[in-house]
Amino acid sequence: MTKSKSRKKKNNATRKATPPTATKKETPQEDKPDNNKEGISKEEFINQLCSGKKVSASDFELLRVIGRGSFGKVMQVKHTETGKIYAMKTMRKDNIIAKNQVAHTKDEKHILQRIKHPFIVNLNYAFQTKDKLYMILDYVNGGELFWHLKREGNFSEERSKFYAAEIASALLHLH
Repeated sequence: MTKSKSRKKKNNATRKATPPTATKKETPQEDKPDNNKEGISKEEFINQLCSGKKVSASDFELLRVIGRGSFGKVMQVKHTETGKIYAMKTMRKDNIIAKNQVAHTKDEKHILQRIKHPFIVNLNYAFQTKDKLYMILDYVNGGELFWHLKREGNFSEERSKFYAAEIASALLHLH
């Protein structure tokens, strides 16, 4: 068998073992680092930021606000089709641009798209409207660690070790 026939067989075997691209997370054109050097404005860039599965805010029933931040808020929502509960992070584009946080917001989405770890919330969907960006994340019941620490003052040594181990595991996964 010639080298080219051997290569073709190997490539065909690889193609069969590789899932179809529809199930892969694709890297959108706007996530490429050099894209913004081509003269695209921040406003145009942020309008291109979200991509992926076709969903919109109307696909979710708002249940309650669970957090507020400088760009928007986080709400507990229910996907109307599946009944699954998520956290919907909404961010106002004008605030992101005004506070010069376009790159930070892009990085957040880019990183969350690629990470799968039990101690880091998954990004399930990302979409946008004219005025807002949306990230649909796993909903984790229990609240923020800082809220619990503030409420209790101090954690026991055992509980501190538990949280430290979870955080260390997540950080090791990221680096």
